[in-house]
Amino acid sequence: GSSIPQGIVIAWTAMMVVNLTQVCAGGHCLTQHWVNYLGIYSTIASTITAILVARLVDKVKGYLKLIILILLGLAGVVFIFLTLISSQILQFKHIVNVEISVFMLLLLGSSLVVATMPLSMELAMEVCYPVSECVVGGWISIWFNISSVLFLSLFDIPGIGTSWLNYVLPVSCFIALPFFAIFRVEYKRMAIDESKSSSSRESITNEEGT
Repeated sequence: GSSIPQGIVIAWTAMMVVNLTQVCAGGHCLTQHWVNYLGIYSTIASTITAILVARLVDKVKGYLKLIILILLGLAGVVFIFLTLISSQILQFKHIVNVEISVFMLLLLGSSLVVATMPLSMELAMEVCYPVSECVVGGWISIWFNISSVLFLSLFDIPGIGTSWLNYVLPVSCFIALPFFAIFRVEYKRMAIDESKSSSSRESITNEEGT
């Protein structure tokens, strides 16, 4: 489920110049130069966020599903506001206000989605244990790429236009939520690790007692 928004957000970032350069205010539009730098900043912010979240995975192992649901839900809400701006339903008088709003919303939304990557990977490892981590990681990567390919393939549909780019981000986030909502989670690997840790502590206690 998480591969859908993750793959689409990254692919959308590569194509966002198509629709964002059509966003105007006060007689000025977002420029291709500005949108290109927006993509760079968004990628940097998302990468840093994913690294920070990955560092915290061990502390939130028992709540991975809940945290992923919250992150995707928040991302969907953030992208709704971005959709309102990019489709010019929500308008501003000055282009600077548009730039600030789009900048903050895209960085926040993409960071929330990309932050689910390490959490989803860890959750998959827990649920699929004792399946090899290489197999699980490869399977997730395959679906990630499939989502990106399907997104890019939409451009080949005759007459589809580009207006759908304004709506695809929040839709991708909300589509993923039911997959996690009905997903039954069993922290198999964590249970085994805790069991081993408990046995190790008991062994040390017994040795100290003797």
